[in-house]
Amino acid sequence: MLLELQVRVLWSLYSRFPTHGYEEVWTEGKVTPSLAAPSDLIMPVTLVVLGMLGAVTVLFVRGKARAVLPGLWLGAMAGYCSMWLATPALRQDSNMWPIDLVVMGIGVSIPLVIGGLLGKVLLRNEPK
Repeated sequence: MLLELQVRVLWSLYSRFPTHGYEEVWTEGKVTPSLAAPSDLIMPVTLVVLGMLGAVTVLFVRGKARAVLPGLWLGAMAGYCSMWLATPALRQDSNMWPIDLVVMGIGVSIPLVIGGLLGKVLLRNEPK
């Protein structure tokens, strides 16, 4: 949910980078501030934040990635699903939501795992 909040707070920045082909929709004001908005900057920022979240969490729990990363993934997916349910435009946009859910689940898990691995590497190289 905090990822969604940062998109809304930084909307003036994200609105400067529309995805190619969506410029007209942006100028007409039909795009709502959300993680699903067609901006080239939203997804890279989200992936970096998720990776950092995985790394910091693994560092915080001293390497217990197997116990923590699935919980982070479930939390991110719960936030995505609740955002999707709360936004009528997303619900009515497409009947492809099962595929969207699978793609989002995979897309969220990759940066979390990479961040978790980075956290474990940082723990190994930590001076004792």
